Amino acid sequence: MGIVDYFSRPRGHQAHGGDETPTMEPPKVIEPNIISSPDFSGAVTPAHMLPSPAGSEDTLIFEKIPHQFGRLGSWKGSLILLVTSGSQFLDNVFMTSANIALSSIQQDFDVSSTDLQWMISAYTLSFGGFLLLAGALSDRYGRKKILCLGLAWLSVWTLAIGFGQSFIQLTVFRGIQGIGAAMTVPSAIGIISSYFSGVDRTRALSIYGASGTLGFCTGLIFGGFLTSSLGWRYIFYLIVIITGSLGILGFIVLPSDVPSEKKHERMDYIGAVMSTAGLILLQFVLSSGGTYGWDQPFIIVLLILAVCLLVGFTIFEKYVSNPIMPLSLWKIRNFAGLWVIGFTGYGTYQNVIYYIVLMAQEVDKLSAGDTALRFLPMGAIGFIVSLGTGKLLEFMNGKHLLIAGLVLAVVAPISSALTSNPEAGFWLNVLPTSLISISSVSFIFVTTSTVVLTSVPVEVKSLAGGMLNTAFQIGSGVALAISAAVTNAVDIQQRHSLAEQYATGLWCSVGLAGLGLIIGLFAFNFGNLTFLGSSANIITMNGTEERTKHEGTEDSMTHAPLDISQSSISNHVKVLIIGAGSTGLALAHGLKKAGIPFVIFEKEEEEPTGKRSWSMGLHWGYEPLQYLVPADIMAGLKEAQVDRHVPIAENNPLPMINGETGALITELKSSKVYRLRRDKFRAMLLQGLDVHWGKSLYDIIHSPDGERVTAKFTDGTEVIGSLLIATDGPHSTTRALLVGEKAAKVTPIDFATTICFTQHTREHALFLRAHPHHPLYQVGPHPEGYCAWLTLHDGDDIDHPENWTFGHYISFPEPRDHVNKRTMREHVAHQKELARRFVDPWRSVFDWMSPDNDGWYSKLRNWDPSLPEHRWDNRQGRVTLAGDAAHPMTFQRGQGLNNAMKDAYTACKAIESFWNQGDFTIEERSAAIQAYEEEMVMRTGEEVRLSEQTTVKIHNWPSVMQSPLVESGLGVKAM
Repeated sequence: MGIVDYFSRPRGHQAHGGDETPTMEPPKVIEPNIISSPDFSGAVTPAHMLPSPAGSEDTLIFEKIPHQFGRLGSWKGSLILLVTSGSQFLDNVFMTSANIALSSIQQDFDVSSTDLQWMISAYTLSFGGFLLLAGALSDRYGRKKILCLGLAWLSVWTLAIGFGQSFIQLTVFRGIQGIGAAMTVPSAIGIISSYFSGVDRTRALSIYGASGTLGFCTGLIFGGFLTSSLGWRYIFYLIVIITGSLGILGFIVLPSDVPSEKKHERMDYIGAVMSTAGLILLQFVLSSGGTYGWDQPFIIVLLILAVCLLVGFTIFEKYVSNPIMPLSLWKIRNFAGLWVIGFTGYGTYQNVIYYIVLMAQEVDKLSAGDTALRFLPMGAIGFIVSLGTGKLLEFMNGKHLLIAGLVLAVVAPISSALTSNPEAGFWLNVLPTSLISISSVSFIFVTTSTVVLTSVPVEVKSLAGGMLNTAFQIGSGVALAISAAVTNAVDIQQRHSLAEQYATGLWCSVGLAGLGLIIGLFAFNFGNLTFLGSSANIITMNGTEERTKHEGTEDSMTHAPLDISQSSISNHVKVLIIGAGSTGLALAHGLKKAGIPFVIFEKEEEEPTGKRSWSMGLHWGYEPLQYLVPADIMAGLKEAQVDRHVPIAENNPLPMINGETGALITELKSSKVYRLRRDKFRAMLLQGLDVHWGKSLYDIIHSPDGERVTAKFTDGTEVIGSLLIATDGPHSTTRALLVGEKAAKVTPIDFATTICFTQHTREHALFLRAHPHHPLYQVGPHPEGYCAWLTLHDGDDIDHPENWTFGHYISFPEPRDHVNKRTMREHVAHQKELARRFVDPWRSVFDWMSPDNDGWYSKLRNWDPSLPEHRWDNRQGRVTLAGDAAHPMTFQRGQGLNNAMKDAYTACKAIESFWNQGDFTIEERSAAIQAYEEEMVMRTGEEVRLSEQTTVKIHNWPSVMQSPLVESGLGVKAM
């Protein structure tokens, strides 16, 4: 088949590669128009109305519209925090008031100590079992709805407990009550995490945690005095007043739910049933095994069933299109580690509380009222430590706070476990345990919640909160079950005293906390557990000193700000874009359409010379680009292709060929793909924009009032703006300013390549495009661990194939610490040598290449923005990253440009959401940029890892078919 036959067939372009890496010469600038705050008529299409790219995941939904972002200090923000923190308050009231009433309940119903723990375990079992489902339902159907429904549910079943006539009824009603609590907690966390942002969010979460200790105190006082005076039933009669009042207040003040597109998708009912049933069965088995015996057939059967359900659920979620628990959340660095820490830390705490309350009442012979009074210091300390932890997180590494909490958890039970004198036991033993234990869980709760909830996108915050609280509650149930089983085996059957029984349970807490500490120290690499909004990250070139000077102070430069010739723009209220690559230019067009003033800077000169260019693929990124760029400019996209004569097809699979034999391995999935030349694409995007060339950034300064950001350039000029967005490529200067030079460096992986661009005779050029499968793009992994690529770079001159330019390279294994000492000629010779192992077209294209042909050696590198040491402080929404500045990745999956276009789109929508003609608050800007970063970091962090997996697996012959490239294709976004 000849090349002309390919032109006559509808074939799509295949794509790979990113955009922002600076290489070849940019085109001459098309005559720009000075930006002058253009009029904007017509409504911007809302984010939730933008059509999703075919075959890709849904375009980002900005869950919170501008008026739903809030400030902690406002009346509405305070009332919202009151309602949401009330759910945590009630959880602890239910727990401690029931705990302190256990002795009276035991006497009324004549139950054993082993059976008595079901009064607590039934609640934690259902609470923990339904948290995951409740979180998913909150994100799907509305957090306000689920929270208010949960409070109503709690009211009904709390009242039922008060009227219970048998211990079995109480236990069943407590279990049903736990479902209501499960509905309130993840929905409340989701509301806090999406309504507040930055430092306000951290403080709100610390208040949320502190409300738990306040609930602890209230539960003790409430439960203790009611039990001593009116009787334990009045605890549940009167709590209904609190739940009902919070429900009514929540219905009035909570932010209205924004409809989710997922609401109309089919619910993952199978996953919901499997996860809930599996979690409940697992805790039931752990709670009952010690009582009934682990050798009982029904215990063994239920344990096997629970494990099968949970394993099956995990496997099922990998393949279902709408998973209730996206497995990608577990791939966020440290998410799993923090989950386990929460499991052990909170389990230890609840186990300690259970046994020291019983010790106070049964060993020290305190009444319920006296017990309540003596535990009041515990609640006060917990309240203070929770609030203090939130403050400490603003400037300390979260890892240190977690380790401190785990160490305290190990130490806390020891003094009570060593009790020998019942009369002096409380003051010398139990009180220290209570104070140290509440301090430990405060550190653990606030730190894990803040770090996790800052690391996930807005649309899954309730789910993430539910998953984390599942760890807390299941950990509590498991800890109580294990301790009860051990106590039964070691003490009860041996007729040991109550003090010895309780001491055994406390020693179990020491063991569980010790396990958590070991995990925290050795099993997980936490690095720096920081979060957006923290002031721990430094904003100077050397990463050691915070810069707060601004123009007009003695330490600032004396040069006048750059005259940007935009008289209608105020001195400061504008967006500064650093970098005029595809990402920055696309963003500039979107801002211009929205009437938002901006200035764009590029470090290259206007007519750079001696630079390389390259080709890249645009597929699912087309829709975001189409939203940003005017239709008349988008019409030039066809001319930016490597060959405008090849028609675009909606779906055209790309053959992957065995580089050794030429046999077809598989056909890679793809959507509609445009294969573009970067220089032509950039020329298209430059139309209508005024770029300030030769402006190399070297420092960023933030004004102390939180309003402005100043960009300083090497030519001595300064420009002041309200927001700086850096799109300055994989070796971003801005990134180095944000995280420090060391952390900002791209990470090499164990592969390299040398890229060559060549032209050939007419006959050879026709041969390369017609052989063997595709006229634009061919890929061939080799069984010996190499991978060859051949792309058309320039095919504009259809009548003269001798003028066509091809790009080709063979990637090969090379240790990441390898020091390159080859000359360019030696690199080219190395590529020619490798090509002899391959079939055509790769063998011939390298064989026909002159030994003096230029070659571009490239060590493959990436930078994962989701790593804790890579998270930056956006300084109240004043500075952020996009494109390759935020997530340089290897090219084999072809996702670089597409993610860059989505970055530009989501950043533009974020700015639109708060700009309001420049009349916005710092809090509104901070919340919007926070939402942008959360979505971008999760999406692109996953993509960086998938791209690296692809690079590794296509160079390992046995795993080629398991690579993300084969499983997900080039043109289909896989996340």
